[in-house]
Amino acid sequence: MPMIDDIKVVLKLIFKNKINYISLVLASLIMLIIYIYIPILSIPQNSFKSFLELTPWYGILFLILLSFLMGLLIVMQLYSFNAMKKFSVKGAAGGTIATFSSIISGIFSSATCAACVTVFFSFLGTSGVLFLLNYKWEIAIATFLIVLISIYLTSKKINNKCINCVT
Repeated sequence: MPMIDDIKVVLKLIFKNKINYISLVLASLIMLIIYIYIPILSIPQNSFKSFLELTPWYGILFLILLSFLMGLLIVMQLYSFNAMKKFSVKGAAGGTIATFSSIISGIFSSATCAACVTVFFSFLGTSGVLFLLNYKWEIAIATFLIVLISIYLTSKKINNKCINCVT
C-alpha cells in the first residue's frame, strides 16, 4: 500500500537521528500523563488507584495506543517544522485537530463511570453527557482515524508529496 510505504519512508528518515526516539518516548509519556491525570485532577475524591480500578483493561490499552500515536504525530510535526523552516497553516491545523480530538477521546476512555463523567462534563448538561456516553466508542474510533490521517498527511508533507502543503 502506498500510504503505508510513505509512512515507513518518513519514519526511517525521522528515526535516523536517535534523539527522535527519545522525543517519541517523552511525547508519548506526556500524552499518557495528560490522558490519565485530567480526569483524576478534575473529579473530586479521585485518585490514580481509583482510576486503575474503574478503567477496564481495554480502556488502558486504548490510552497507551493513543498516547503512542500522538507522540509519533508530535515528533513528525516537530521534524516537519524543523526541516521545512516554514510554518504551514494547513499542516498545523491538521495536527491541532488531531491533538484536540485525541485529548477528548482520551478523557472519554478514562472516564468510565457515569457519575465521574457527569461531574467532569457537567457544563454540557445531562443530555450532552448521555450523548457522549452513548457514542464514546464511535468518538474513540473517529479519533484514531483522525490521528492516523494526520500522521499520513504529515508523512506526505515530509516526503514533499503533498500538493496542498505550503513548503
